[in-house]
Amino acid sequence: QRLYQSVHTTTSLKIKEVSESVVLKILQNLNSSKATGLDHLSPRLIKDGADIIMSLLAHILNLSLITGKIPDDLKSARVTPIYI
Repeated sequence: QRLYQSVHTTTSLKIKEVSESVVLKILQNLNSSKATGLDHLSPRLIKDGADIIMSLLAHILNLSLITGKIPDDLKSARVTPIYI
């Protein structure tokens, strides 16, 4: 007699591709008064060049979703504790 029973479940997560128009909308809504990130690019520069870089960013995002891999440069973050 078995002490356990095998359970086979199939779960899948379907994620739609990111469209260029969605990327453009997000880039255009960046707050221009915020500081630069780890890439040292100002939000104003990104916002002003949104129509030029939107297709490249959409392509990178979609490749990441399809392959399940995130570029190493996008895995960095600057974390600052806030003491209260």
